Amino acid sequence: ARMLADYAKMPHRRVAVASNSRILEFVQSTALEIGTSGRSPSDHVQKYTSQSWLGREYAVETVRSLTAAEENDRYLMNAPGLLQMLALVAGGGPFVQKISTSGYG
Repeated sequence: ARMLADYAKMPHRRVAVASNSRILEFVQSTALEIGTSGRSPSDHVQKYTSQSWLGREYAVETVRSLTAAEENDRYLMNAPGLLQMLALVAGGGPFVQKISTSGYG
């Protein structure tokens, strides 16, 4: 996921990344991946330093970089589920343990 994020930042590689449907599928599944690797869900330090957490961050960064150029828009808008994934991640995604009504996590 990190290499894809780096490629997506390069103007001469952005379209190659955005136009590959298998890459976009991988990025989506990585961004939505929930993995605790057998750790306790209450172990917050381990949760946010795990490989799956870093993978999600890189996947979201890849999409963010791809949206920087208009020539990628047609590929991104035609990627099934990409907009829903972005909306889910923007709202905290499937990673939210508890939703606070007070506005303070």
